[in-house]
Amino acid sequence: DPFHRTLIGRIIVHCADISNPLHSSFEVARDWAVRVTTEFSRQASREKELNLPVTTFMDGIDSEYKIAKLQIGFFGFMVKPLFHTAGLLFPKSSHLEDWGEDNCDGYREVIKKYEEEHNITPSS
Repeated sequence: DPFHRTLIGRIIVHCADISNPLHSSFEVARDWAVRVTTEFSRQASREKELNLPVTTFMDGIDSEYKIAKLQIGFFGFMVKPLFHTAGLLFPKSSHLEDWGEDNCDGYREVIKKYEEEHNITPSS
């Protein structure tokens, strides 16, 4: 039926749009995160220049530590639920969720190292 075909097509496009945290290589996922957050930071700066309301989560992403925290939150809130559902529709893609979890482990290591180097009480 056309409605369901369109819905599945939209799910696939949305999955592709937010899939950067799911790469099998942490280095590639991290590179994409830096690219995306650089774009976010530029947008927030431009919003400030134009005296527009600044998109809160896009402002102040100025370190690998902040990028790591943002990526873990993004994965848990947006990516994991969508790809869990997509994995039910397309079982051969279910491994992507595991890759995302692995990349979150990489980000947790970045956070841990930063907090140790800066004598910050570990975050939860």
